[in-house]
Amino acid sequence: MKLRPVSLPLFVRIAAGYGLILLVMLGIAALTLVRLHDTAAVAEHLSREAVPELQLSDDLRVQILNEQIALARFEGSVDTMPRGSEDLLQPYFRAHDQIFGDLAALAQFENDASISALAPTISLLRTQIQAVETESSQEIATIRSGLPPGAESAAEIVLVDTVRETAADIGDEIGLHIRITVADAQKSASDSTRLVIMASFIGLGVALAVAIAVTIGISTPLRRLRASADRIAAGEMVEPGFTDRRDEIGSLSRAMTTMVRSLTKQSDELKRSNADLEQFAYVASHDLQEPLRMVSGFTGLLKRRYSGKLDADADEYIDFAVGGANRMQSLINDLLSFSRVGREELAAKPVNTQIALDQALANLQSAIEERSALVSSSQLPTVWADHGMLVRLFQNLISNALKFCKAERPIVRIQAEARGGDWVFSVADNGIGIEPQYKDRIFLIFQRLHKQSEYPGTGIGLAVCKRIVERNGGRIWLESEPGKGTTFFFTLPATGGQQIAA
Repeated sequence: MKLRPVSLPLFVRIAAGYGLILLVMLGIAALTLVRLHDTAAVAEHLSREAVPELQLSDDLRVQILNEQIALARFEGSVDTMPRGSEDLLQPYFRAHDQIFGDLAALAQFENDASISALAPTISLLRTQIQAVETESSQEIATIRSGLPPGAESAAEIVLVDTVRETAADIGDEIGLHIRITVADAQKSASDSTRLVIMASFIGLGVALAVAIAVTIGISTPLRRLRASADRIAAGEMVEPGFTDRRDEIGSLSRAMTTMVRSLTKQSDELKRSNADLEQFAYVASHDLQEPLRMVSGFTGLLKRRYSGKLDADADEYIDFAVGGANRMQSLINDLLSFSRVGREELAAKPVNTQIALDQALANLQSAIEERSALVSSSQLPTVWADHGMLVRLFQNLISNALKFCKAERPIVRIQAEARGGDWVFSVADNGIGIEPQYKDRIFLIFQRLHKQSEYPGTGIGLAVCKRIVERNGGRIWLESEPGKGTTFFFTLPATGGQQIAA
């Protein structure tokens, strides 16, 4: 069983691709927010708990030292004041109050992870401080009663040092907790940065994969369809492919394929029809030659034998018959010439256009001399064409220029200019010109813009020119202004695709 491609519209594919990119970006944003929240929580913990705890422990050590210094000064004042100086006790009491305030503040943080493990140590410190305070209070009471202060025992000294060490241990533990917390936060931030960078690269990879998928699945087929459309527009009937796709590109491809097949069929039918018409025109023209020669011969014989011997009407009728036979002969000859251009084999080769032009001028020598025409040319190149057809092309265009010129002396100028891989030829005259609306019509067979009595002809000459140019791979057009002359342009390929001058 053959699997058919999934039928997904282009919009759904594009939306899915960009949706995937959006999901990756949202994931990166969510991850970043989580990491930022964790970092903010650590910073808040440090600022609201850990740092104040460390400050309290440091302040405890300072206040214990201040208290002992103040007590020592109070004891020393006995030498001058038997009951001691009360002013010297003020720093002692301030330190005393601050010590118990710090202990109360530390007790509020006992639920914090950094303090909960130190709860026994804080309790021990509180007991030690109370013992020191008891000793100090007794010493102050003794001095105030007028008795001399007792000597400080070794046990008291050890107790005070123990209090300081305990307070220092608490501070060291809190500082260690802060350093560990900061190190963990730094590691978390570093991990977050690496994770975000990795996620960003993954997102970039997903975006690149989506872009490649869009390019392969959409952009590339569209470019190929456009190239196929350009080739079709240029006349090359090629099928675009992608007809097995079930999306819009497949629908467009199938529509283009149907169109190409229809155009190919119509083109083949048109070619067969044109071939039949050409065959008919050739056969008919050829078969008409013999009876027409007989009519022309006998009407000429009648004119020679009976001209002037019959009445005037008879002479006029004979002239009409002779003129009609001659025009019919010219028409048949031109029609045969038109048919031969399409039927005869193209003998394309490098052709020196100057030689072809000289042969055409030799064929038209009588007409040129009769009109005293001036025909000139620039240096002409070598092109890839059929020599005989090129002679006929120049001959028809120059003959046309001589015929449609009312000036006393017709002037015809032939030039060539290289453009890319082609040569663009121009045949300019000083004739009567052509109205803009007739620029395309005059290249059609049997199309005449003037009466037979004004400008004789069959209306086939320019149609022959168009067919010659197209058979040799070029195109023909004109530029004209009524009363100021006409310039015919046509292109021919350079020899071997190169621009080669003669």
